[in-house]
Amino acid sequence: MFVTVMGGQAASVDVEDLIFQVFLIDYAYTGESRAASISSGTFTGSNRVSSVQCKGNGFYEIEIPPSYWNNGGSAWSPTRKITFSFNAEYCRELVRTRCGTHDSSIYYNSNTLNGISTGNSAGQIKIGNTKSIFPLGGKQYDELLKQYTRDEWYAPRLVVTRDMAYQPGTYVKYTDAGLGYTDETFSIKNMKYLLSSDRESLQLNLIKDESLRGGVIQAFLGNTRLDPSIAEVIPDLNIPIPEGNPGIDDWVPPIHTPGGGGNFSPIGNVDTPLDDIGLISIANTNWLAKFGDRMDLKGDGMNFGNTLNYLGQTRTGTGAVRKEAMGSGAGLDMKTKTGTGIKTSEGISFPGKGNTSDNSGGTTTTTFSGEGVVPQGAVSDMVEVTSMVTHGVTGTNAQAELSVTVTCNTTSVTRTIIIPTGLNNQKMILFNAKVSGANTAGRKVTVDIKRVSGSTNDTSNYNALILNDIRVNQQTNTTQPSSSMADQFSPY
Repeated sequence: MFVTVMGGQAASVDVEDLIFQVFLIDYAYTGESRAASISSGTFTGSNRVSSVQCKGNGFYEIEIPPSYWNNGGSAWSPTRKITFSFNAEYCRELVRTRCGTHDSSIYYNSNTLNGISTGNSAGQIKIGNTKSIFPLGGKQYDELLKQYTRDEWYAPRLVVTRDMAYQPGTYVKYTDAGLGYTDETFSIKNMKYLLSSDRESLQLNLIKDESLRGGVIQAFLGNTRLDPSIAEVIPDLNIPIPEGNPGIDDWVPPIHTPGGGGNFSPIGNVDTPLDDIGLISIANTNWLAKFGDRMDLKGDGMNFGNTLNYLGQTRTGTGAVRKEAMGSGAGLDMKTKTGTGIKTSEGISFPGKGNTSDNSGGTTTTTFSGEGVVPQGAVSDMVEVTSMVTHGVTGTNAQAELSVTVTCNTTSVTRTIIIPTGLNNQKMILFNAKVSGANTAGRKVTVDIKRVSGSTNDTSNYNALILNDIRVNQQTNTTQPSSSMADQFSPY
């Protein structure tokens, strides 16, 4: 990666109006000399070079050259980009103090880069000032012969890695014969990440408490506990842990082994620690503690509308959740869809089959249907249907079968439940399952409840099944979204 003074600018331009050009080049290296080239391999020329013009301080996007990804000889779609911060004021001070002249050539660069043509056009490098410090990262020094011939090899480089591409979990399965555990579930109470010069380790503090569910601890602190049967783990945002030792004045980014072929031997003994040969400052085990909470926005602590915009900003919680019924907490308005079911003051009634002589078909099908709307703040697509059930209070030992279907956004899920006799206005869960799309506020949810009396599993021929106060429940956030403080300081 290199920074140059952009060519084609008038000699009379003021330093404050100078435009700089940042190059990102994917060189191919060959042999022990590590000779750099942009004209080898599947991609050549412009496919190995990208650049962007920068005038003021701020964030800029630059395309990653397609050759870096080498997608079978084709560029990726969409184009991969990197966002970086550019300090224009610092570069202008370098022009004033490190370019050795005060005439028009002050705006020229000392040398060009391998594979980049000289000139005044965009994507070219204007040269002519041997005392200029530009191009930054690619300045050639005559007194450093080795560096002069391998300046691209020693230039600042970016290496894309997946070292910390992890999704945080909230529980683990643990087996230890000595402690008597076999595939036991433990919640993660806290964790400790340790980084030393030769190894890294992750220490987990586990807790076995069946009253807690990972990811929804705040629900147990509110007025309404979340039903464990519909509890869902809500993961935190994954923030990759950076390398190195931020917060120390002499911090230098870690050195990654460059690519390329040939026989290349590292400096010194391979077993010698890097700090002993003066290459980098080894990160200590306290670097993470020095790095965190530098941009903590206390006002966003329970604001589920908050976004993460800044390095060092403390991640906010998921917010306390509760179980809320559709329709402002009232029971669902059910209407007859098929059959001879009736709606009474006690609820909706599903009749039994009756006598065989009165029902030559052997079965009686009754279906009721109702509609609700997904409430604001829904955090899960888990849907629960409950009702107060009355069935054969003094009847014989028989059972009824209900088929409950919940439909949302063209997705339907059906569950079957057996209802015993001897129930008098007793609360039961009729349906408990995930329905895709049911976590989007404002979507219509349809509930169909069907009884086929006289079927194989429905033996309560002479008892009506009465459902009252049918509620469709979902997990919702107890806090209300508001304007995030982080959004007010967005860097873009």
